[in-house]
Amino acid sequence: MDAASLRIKGPTTAASDIQGARSETGSYLMMSGPGASATWTVNVPKDGQYTLFVGYSVPGKDAATTLVLNSKVREAPTQLKNYAMAKEGAWDKGWTRSFAYVELNKGTNTIEFYSMTDNQTQYALDQVWLKEGQVKG
Repeated sequence: MDAASLRIKGPTTAASDIQGARSETGSYLMMSGPGASATWTVNVPKDGQYTLFVGYSVPGKDAATTLVLNSKVREAPTQLKNYAMAKEGAWDKGWTRSFAYVELNKGTNTIEFYSMTDNQTQYALDQVWLKEGQVKG
């Protein structure tokens, strides 16, 4: 799912000027500080564990996002590390992915990526997707 189609609020904007985004259109959401939010409404076939994958870029430093699953805040933030080893400010070289294991209910679920005040909050979100079970790839 291209992240630019998610519902946004706060300091979040859709953009496409950073090269390398893997969404179909090259667009992404710029999550720019505390209160930035993007919400995905997704249907799943059954209750259980899923792996939530997040495609993103960071400008040479780690970030994090708080997941809010069906209106429940997940305690530990999801780390969005600089796995691409981009240099500071090199957004176009920072595209990578991370994942989190989540428990979802059969039917409609909401997954919100929310920037809390204590998270490192600046990142570009280009894709989100789910796989059933706990997987790494």
